[in-house]
Amino acid sequence: MLASSTIGFGQIENTELLRLSERFGLSHATPIGVSAAECANFGTALHLARTLVASGEARTVLLVTTDACTTPEQRLLRQVNSVVSDGAASCLITTEPARIEILATATATNQLIRAATNPDAIAALTRRTLIGLVNDVLSRANIDRDQIRQVITNNINTEALRFMTLSAGLDHNLCYVDNVADFAHVHSADNLLNLQSYLEDGAAPDQIVLTISHAFGTWALAPLRLH
Repeated sequence: MLASSTIGFGQIENTELLRLSERFGLSHATPIGVSAAECANFGTALHLARTLVASGEARTVLLVTTDACTTPEQRLLRQVNSVVSDGAASCLITTEPARIEILATATATNQLIRAATNPDAIAALTRRTLIGLVNDVLSRANIDRDQIRQVITNNINTEALRFMTLSAGLDHNLCYVDNVADFAHVHSADNLLNLQSYLEDGAAPDQIVLTISHAFGTWALAPLRLH
């Protein structure tokens, strides 16, 4: 499963993807592309991959998220004052036991945010959508907010992350920001990059981590248990 907005820019052709699959011995793996959720592509792809595995349609899904800016103008996200980088990250979603267990996934989109021009209206729509989505996914995972030990988001500016975390009804100090300066915003690869860094930093076992993959008006969440 390839999560990438670059497909929409015409930079990745099907023949290239097929050659890459054959090179790594994946000639019988069915390619699935996820591109419409922009920087929330990872969360959307994770939601789909987990559904495939949970339903028994697949035993293992290789999820790859990769993007690159195609013009200098794409390097700056002026709406959230963030710098954009190129990069890639990948993971396996499988039925086999692993260090990370996906407890639930959920997605939501509110396109009214894209049409809104008033900052107060954008903030209100964001809070309303995000708080409901967090309530839903935590309820289905049968966990409470006070069990969450870390929030993994995209690498946008820290004030925007503070607002989003508070909108979710969580302490903004839980937000992982160590990679904002090091990597900047690597499109939808941020969640995986930050999760890997958090694990390498010595994350304690048996804790709940919440990933929030997000674009402008779209969110995809996954509470994870670290074993």
